[in-house]
Amino acid sequence: MIDRLEESFHQINRFSADASHELRTPLTVLQGELEAIAQRGQSLPEDVRDTIGSALEETHRLAKIVESLLTISRLEAGEARVQPVRLDFAELTRTTADQMKLLAEEKHIAMTCDGTNPVEVDADPSRLKQVIVNLLDNAIKYTPQGGNIGISITRRDDHAVLEVADSGLGISAIDLPHVFERFYRADKARSRQMGGTGLGLSIVRSICLAHGGQVTVNSTEGRGSLFRVVLPVAAGNRSQPRNS
Repeated sequence: MIDRLEESFHQINRFSADASHELRTPLTVLQGELEAIAQRGQSLPEDVRDTIGSALEETHRLAKIVESLLTISRLEAGEARVQPVRLDFAELTRTTADQMKLLAEEKHIAMTCDGTNPVEVDADPSRLKQVIVNLLDNAIKYTPQGGNIGISITRRDDHAVLEVADSGLGISAIDLPHVFERFYRADKARSRQMGGTGLGLSIVRSICLAHGGQVTVNSTEGRGSLFRVVLPVAAGNRSQPRNS
């Protein structure tokens, strides 16, 4: 029965990957044609230009969803090429947080990053940066003006631990078990308004699992959230077992 279940899950992932792959080309063509029309459409009536702009916006959104689904499906099926290198997780976190500070400052959100000691991991830099970006982007979106976001990166035993805490809206007890599911939105109207697709946290989970790690969340509605990423430290830097 377990074998059949595993095969069913694999087929679902394979279908998602295949469907996403097939949708990429027509969406790219459609996006290019709409952009060309928009560039040449200054003589068109204003309502037509508005319609073209709206269609182009939705095409961009669809393309983003398709790319995200393809990423998740390939990671979960073990088909995505994760190219690990030795890197300092703490440094990557600090530089990424610095790059995203402008988004926080626009909402008058105070963002601090704690973690000066090197924390080496064997990971794909682009994938790991995607984890940090998605978590910070999520925190900024759901933290109101004047709030704060705290980032810490430490080593605990043989694990690298990244924590992103915010003073935002928080997540209800009903929604909390589902936040890493594809397309799940705790507040669908608010998420759509903010440009969310419901896939960012699913991507975070898939990347963490592909690196032998995990991501968890603690949250109280109205009091903020704490997302925690745990990854194994780089091989060769782990503690040696004591002889009994």
